[in-house]
Amino acid sequence: MSEPRPDVEVPMPAELPALVHSLAENKKLLGRRYSEWAVGGPTLEAAIALSAMAQDELGHARVLYGLLEELRGLPATGDTDWTVEGWGLSVVRQPFETWAHLIGAVVFLDAALTTLVEAATTSAFPPLRRRTRKMIEEERYHALYGFHWLERLARIASIRSVLAEWAGRVFTDTMAWFGPPGDLAPLRATGVLNADADGLRERYLQRVRPALEALGLRPTAFVVPWDRWDPAWRRLRLDDE
Repeated sequence: MSEPRPDVEVPMPAELPALVHSLAENKKLLGRRYSEWAVGGPTLEAAIALSAMAQDELGHARVLYGLLEELRGLPATGDTDWTVEGWGLSVVRQPFETWAHLIGAVVFLDAALTTLVEAATTSAFPPLRRRTRKMIEEERYHALYGFHWLERLARIASIRSVLAEWAGRVFTDTMAWFGPPGDLAPLRATGVLNADADGLRERYLQRVRPALEALGLRPTAFVVPWDRWDPAWRRLRLDDE
């Protein structure tokens, strides 16, 4: 990890609040989905670990809501309810049907959120940098946990097919979440992030490539339907929207 930048005055790009809001909402929803399985894991150890991961994600969301208060010039209470229906990616809006779906989200969605957080740990915008450096330390375990379970589940043919189909859907949604080509360029140019949408997508792909290969999936098999991209919500629109 690069050394943190010194605290200097950096103008806040207009794109930052919406990006932080999207990150917070997806972490909040992911934490809720984790908590729903924290008493239903296949082993006691798996459930306990997942409970800790749920607390991580919900705690990160609260920290990011605090940042939103700062970005919007509101009193720093940490209790402001920023949740607005529509922010979350479609793959995390409903409870996961099976343990395989849960693991697919750990491996592919959690990794996408972590990729963005990591890109902010050297941010030239001090309020963002201070918050994300603590988060990234907690996220490392999530990746190990998810890939461990993915490898176990991939050995069972019937579960592997379910996991592969779900992984493809999550992978497509998360590849889109970074934004279309050229998106987030102002944040990269000002040093608020150390990568734009294209760079984040490439880092994310390198992060999850071993998981895709474990399921026999090729990244080139998935095409992001950019005609469904909704910049206001930073996600792909559903068919009925």
